[in-house]
Amino acid sequence: AGALAGLAAATDAECGEATATTAQVRQALDEARRLTRFSHAIAGMLALRPGQIADIPPDTIVCRCEDVTRAEIEAALDDGAGDVNQLKHFTRCGMGPCQGRMCGDVVGELVAMRTGSRETAGAWTPRAPLRPVALADLVGSFDYDDIPIPEPAPL
Repeated sequence: AGALAGLAAATDAECGEATATTAQVRQALDEARRLTRFSHAIAGMLALRPGQIADIPPDTIVCRCEDVTRAEIEAALDDGAGDVNQLKHFTRCGMGPCQGRMCGDVVGELVAMRTGSRETAGAWTPRAPLRPVALADLVGSFDYDDIPIPEPAPL
């Protein structure tokens, strides 16, 4: 897709020799189709299978980053968590270093089993990877004489 976009941009900009030829476009399209087929094949192999989620034992750790078990997820759902973000709030599931990339599909399916659909279960609300920073690191060392004082506004 990037090669196609580059060829299109070069052609649109009429950059002399950078103008795409039919052969270049055809080659980029063939490569994009090949990679798309591969991507769909891999996604199909990794997709969750029917019944796979229902058979997870209660003591199985679903969120490895935060050590959240299926039993803890079920308890949070019993306590009123109605979607994956409320479940995240109740259990910290999806808040570890992977940000739910490893457990998100399974958690979503567990919630969907209770809510009735994957759409109702929702998706994680993305959060920027932040960490606390000491105020001294932000401010640095300075003296009050270093602070510029603006001239007063005219009357």
